[in-house]
Amino acid sequence: MKRAWISNLKQVRNSKNLSLEYCSNSINVPIEFLINLEKGKFRKLPPAIYTKHHIKNYFYYLNLDPEECLLDYEDYLFKNSRKKNKKTEKIEKKRLEKKRNTYSIYLLVFVFTLTAVYFFSSKNKTTNNSLNINDIEISTDSNFTNEENFLIENKVLTDDTKVNGIKIEEDVDSIENPFILDFPLKINIEVIGESWIILEDANEMKLYELMQTGAYELIGNPPFKVNIGYSPAVKMSINNKEIDLKKFINKSSNSAAFYTIDGENIEKIDDK
Repeated sequence: MKRAWISNLKQVRNSKNLSLEYCSNSINVPIEFLINLEKGKFRKLPPAIYTKHHIKNYFYYLNLDPEECLLDYEDYLFKNSRKKNKKTEKIEKKRLEKKRNTYSIYLLVFVFTLTAVYFFSSKNKTTNNSLNINDIEISTDSNFTNEENFLIENKVLTDDTKVNGIKIEEDVDSIENPFILDFPLKINIEVIGESWIILEDANEMKLYELMQTGAYELIGNPPFKVNIGYSPAVKMSINNKEIDLKKFINKSSNSAAFYTIDGENIEKIDDK
């Protein structure tokens, strides 16, 4: 159950005749942050290192004590951490299952190839014996030598676990998982004027600040989540492909928000 700090926050701000936009510009905090904070929507706030700092700034700006809000936020982080741990366990379990399945495929390919080599070698040997039985005398020593060579070749193949020069690893942990790939992409941002830009990649918060006029370059791993406070002042491209921000402007605002898993397929994030 949320505490009284939510209603107090709104009441104090309204009593001072301060708009969210004015507060945002005064303390250099994105207006989306203040909106979500006043609604108590912690899940829509950035990582803790940013959120705690901005909570204190906003409360102090309104001459309020942030302690109750921070206690609620810490409680949210604790519960969310437990959920993430359970989710991580499920993902890891699926990853291990895929790795085992991959190893099984490699093992089946190896067994099939080994069987095929044995079959064709035996067939060739039988064919050669059939062709030569009426024309030449078969030497017992020669047969033993051929058979011995075949067994030695099979032994080398089995010991080294090689097929056509390719070594098949027997340790499942040594097989690289083909389902986990990494695609770092280049992100270019050009700002004419100023705008808040929030950019998250697969691993961390890459950008969370008020950007001034200038050109910026980042490297990150998709998927990307992007929020732009004033989109007319911003140009953005991913891997030199310019993004048409007009397609992602939210209702009644010049802000833009979108999500992309690969830098190519881009989806708009709607205001809620």
